[in-house]
Amino acid sequence: MGYTPLELQLMKENAELRAEIAALREELAQLKRMLFGKKSEKIPSVSKEFRASKKPSADDESAAVRKLEVIEVRHEVAATLPEDQRRCPHCHQLAEKPLGEGKVSTVQDYVPVRFVLYRHVRQTVVCPCGKHIVTAPVPVKPFEKSQYGAGFIAHMVVEKCADAIPLNRLASMFRRQGADISVSSMNDQFHQAAQTIAPLAELIEQEIAKEEIVQADETPLKMKDPHTPASEKAQTDGKKKSPRGYSWVFLSDRYALYKYSSRSGDTPVQVLGGSSGTLVVDAYSGYNEVTQPDGRQRAGCLAHVRRKFFEARLVGALIADQPIGIIREIYRVEHEAREKDVQRTEAHLQMRQARAAPLMAQLHAWLQGNEDMIPPQSALGKAIAYALNQWDELNVFLTDARIPVDNNASERALRKVALGRKNWLFVGNPESGENYATLMTLVSTCELNGVNPEEYLRDVLLRIHTTPPDQLANLLPHN
Repeated sequence: MGYTPLELQLMKENAELRAEIAALREELAQLKRMLFGKKSEKIPSVSKEFRASKKPSADDESAAVRKLEVIEVRHEVAATLPEDQRRCPHCHQLAEKPLGEGKVSTVQDYVPVRFVLYRHVRQTVVCPCGKHIVTAPVPVKPFEKSQYGAGFIAHMVVEKCADAIPLNRLASMFRRQGADISVSSMNDQFHQAAQTIAPLAELIEQEIAKEEIVQADETPLKMKDPHTPASEKAQTDGKKKSPRGYSWVFLSDRYALYKYSSRSGDTPVQVLGGSSGTLVVDAYSGYNEVTQPDGRQRAGCLAHVRRKFFEARLVGALIADQPIGIIREIYRVEHEAREKDVQRTEAHLQMRQARAAPLMAQLHAWLQGNEDMIPPQSALGKAIAYALNQWDELNVFLTDARIPVDNNASERALRKVALGRKNWLFVGNPESGENYATLMTLVSTCELNGVNPEEYLRDVLLRIHTTPPDQLANLLPHN
């Protein structure tokens, strides 16, 4: 007995409603987990799983000792024995013959920093006739009329950019050390420092467009602009909402470029427009303009795919364990390449093609086999669609060992911005956001090249004034 058209229509609607209810239940479970679950619950990193399985070796302990030896010995304290402890209980004579230099132990201690006031006395002389008076030149300053030295400014910039410490908290720390420096004064010095070294950030922007492989990512960073009319500000339940800006990062092996702007595709075009190479990003459409056929090749992020399946797993889709397991094995190939110290070599590429390529094919077969059976509105259905929609991009890493399997490095580069956002909530205006991005660019590029950013800025804030424009590249951290 066949079904009537009305019955078929009702069955179809019933199936759609069941799928919608299942999707809503997943969303509810996810919201409950976010609101009432453990605040520290995070998606575990595959690389951490591999690291956790490795037992500490003797080499690891030796490396820790060598790390201590790098610290310069500044104080040597001699511990001598009193006479009664040197007298031998057997022959009753004094033990006086040294055995080598003695037994040495080390203690790492912290010596609080201190502020120093330099009083520059500039010699002024006059000739016998009294018509010629000359004074020694003013010492070089980070910028005109600044009453603070390059060391203080460099320290303040690194504390805010590298360690995400707000200036008001930094002012409290300085007061405990005996220096009462206002937040407004530090804020002025921070922005003047950014404007002083902006030409170096501009050079990095030019250079990163020449890099063959670039990773990129973005994160929200609100702006509180006092000059924006209230009528132009979004209203939410009668409350003014801060305009939303975004902090972008473009990362290569040598450079970390930060930009502050909206989340439109204008920023990627501004930085990478007209360039060639590979851009490793997530599925965000804002990068589409620079990944056209005449632009950069787009490589996908396998970590984002794994994250989608893990989120589906957390709301009850146990079948997601299968793609998660396949992706884990792909990361195992990368882990072994690091262990063998063959990353980015021909041997690494051969490992990928021999082992990762079949795993990607297995993952693709699983996605296609389950696509029609999983409701598209569900978390698992969305994860499957996410992976299939950028399948070609996800396979790019199989063609070049230099291309990473994910853009985790660029995500890590934005963690300091995210921590800063948590600590100081927003930037004051667009110019403040740009200045912050400028200083983040130099500080992070220093760290990328193994250069101490505080020592670097202390030096460059003075040298940049006497360096010809055509030689500014010599001041970049990797040089």
